[in-house]
Amino acid sequence: MQRQEKGGQRQNSQLKRNLRMTAFDRSLAEQAGALAEPDPHLEEMLKQLDRKAMDDMKRPANNTELDIHTENPKNDTRTFDQLRRVLNSNANILILDLEFYHTANGQQLVSEIAGRVYGTNDYFYYTIFDCDQMTPADQLDFLRKTNLTYDVARRFNLRRIMKRVKYFIAQRDVDYIASFDNAGNFRTLDAEARRWKWSSEKCFWRHLGQIDLEKIIRDEVYSGQQSISLKKLIRLLNLQTEGERFHQAAHDVQYINMALQFYSHYLKAELVQPF
Repeated sequence: MQRQEKGGQRQNSQLKRNLRMTAFDRSLAEQAGALAEPDPHLEEMLKQLDRKAMDDMKRPANNTELDIHTENPKNDTRTFDQLRRVLNSNANILILDLEFYHTANGQQLVSEIAGRVYGTNDYFYYTIFDCDQMTPADQLDFLRKTNLTYDVARRFNLRRIMKRVKYFIAQRDVDYIASFDNAGNFRTLDAEARRWKWSSEKCFWRHLGQIDLEKIIRDEVYSGQQSISLKKLIRLLNLQTEGERFHQAAHDVQYINMALQFYSHYLKAELVQPF
């Protein structure tokens, strides 16, 4: 009888903790699997994906008009013409954005990762909690924003989150990663891969075609001499921003998606005029 009462008290405590979480925080935790019972089949599925997912993701888009594969085996998109052709093909494009924090010794690590499949509402958004690297102040800030307990927050480490991102990519047979100024993103991911000792086949960003919208604009419009921020680009294209702040991964993914939709229908070469 006492055991049943203790069990009921634990359930009530968990229920009260969940009720204190906002709807967004609950969806975030559930998306990462933090509040769900562990699936005994998930780890085996992920191991199988580690062995075969990269082969599936390397396949080029099945479109006879998209012949840039012969020009560049990795399918990187470098010009406006190639960009429009990819956007209007049946290639699967993942829009990806990262945000970062700095450790006490100045190391840059991933704090947020968001993605959306271009042309769909299929997306993910995760925040990262790394109790071994984050300063106490950053840890406290994370716990306050999410209203998660410390034990639950510890499940949001990058290794676990990246497994889910890779699973998301493999399930959708992604061909390209689209981003805005991705050099810093991929340098940090490479550093994280070394820190976590990931094998090369687990580093999906190395095996997919890359679309760096900022680099295309810089090279095509400004002859490689001048860069442009995502915020300024959205304003130049006169796209509605709806008040979401920039430099937040989930919001920046939406802005990049808006810009890509604009380019997919705009047929002129001069998409943005030089200053």
